[in-house]
Amino acid sequence: MKRLALYVFFEKNGIFRDFNEFYLKELKNVADEIIVIVNGNLSCEGRKRIKKLSDEVFVRKNEGFDFFAWKEAIE
Repeated sequence: MKRLALYVFFEKNGIFRDFNEFYLKELKNVADEIIVIVNGNLSCEGRKRIKKLSDEVFVRKNEGFDFFAWKEAIE
C-alpha cells in the first residue's frame, strides 16, 4: 500500500522553521509521497529546504480552512 501525506502549515514571514524540517524528515519514514502546502509566504531558501524533503510544494494564500488547502493540492 502506498501512502500520501499532505503537510499544511501557515507561515507569515516566509521562514521554513527547523521544527517543520524535523516533522517532514520523520514523515518520510511512513509516507511514500509528501506534498507540502504553505499557507502564506515562503522564502527561496525555505523552498529549497522543503524540496529536499518532499515531492511537491504548493504556496497559497491563507484562505479557508486546512481542508481547503488539501482540496487545492489534490486538484
